[in-house]
Amino acid sequence: MPSVIGYENLFTTGTVTASSEESGYPIENAYDGLTWDFWQPTSADAGDNSSYIEVDTGTTQSIVTGYFGLAAHNLADISATVTVQGSNDAFAAQTVQLAQTTPADNRVVFLTFSDKIYRYFRVLFTTTGGGVPVIGVVMLGRSLVLTDGMEPGFVPPVFSFDDTVKVNSANNGAFLGRSIIRKGSSTRISMSNVDPDWMRTHWLPFLEHARTMPFLFSWDTVDRPNEAAYCWTDKAIPDQAYTSSLYMGADLPVKALL
Repeated sequence: MPSVIGYENLFTTGTVTASSEESGYPIENAYDGLTWDFWQPTSADAGDNSSYIEVDTGTTQSIVTGYFGLAAHNLADISATVTVQGSNDAFAAQTVQLAQTTPADNRVVFLTFSDKIYRYFRVLFTTTGGGVPVIGVVMLGRSLVLTDGMEPGFVPPVFSFDDTVKVNSANNGAFLGRSIIRKGSSTRISMSNVDPDWMRTHWLPFLEHARTMPFLFSWDTVDRPNEAAYCWTDKAIPDQAYTSSLYMGADLPVKALL
């Protein structure tokens, strides 16, 4: 059960266009990393089943173990299918499908695809009822495949209830109600006995990203792909120490959005 992290995002480094933009919902909102602002096409565009986000990376990209992800979306509400496509001629004569899914809920979408070499990438949204997609986060690029799956003690984000709650009780102790003020999840991405060279080549660049920016994390891409999460750090990243004379440990506590 490989664990995979997606943090490289070609939408933040290439030239991005969209089929259309509803007023107040520009395409930049889909790749700024924030989950409170959104891209939305016009209703006419979405009704024609032709709404899309496209990126020209400027040069062909050799993507080894690619990934695609969405967060803060409404695709299940509108019964939408999302298709990831690649091309080297701006989708003139060449359009290759890389991945596709019809989400059953509005949780994080995380898909992987095999090695590809393309310059242009497109995310196409199609609906059966003419609904309008609303997208808060879109990401695509090379994934970071961890050396091992998660260790015993790992808490899948779906089983974490990092909530802020308010409990009301009467003077006599009677229970008057309990309300959740803020919902959340958290987990810890940890590995032990990791090769120090791998830590320096792969883990350290990721930690530099995680210091300031969110990322996608799928702890089991084979058996639990629907339990991926959009993650970020809310505290200082702990030191990454040697666990023996030959190996290091990787450790990163994160907040998670499902």
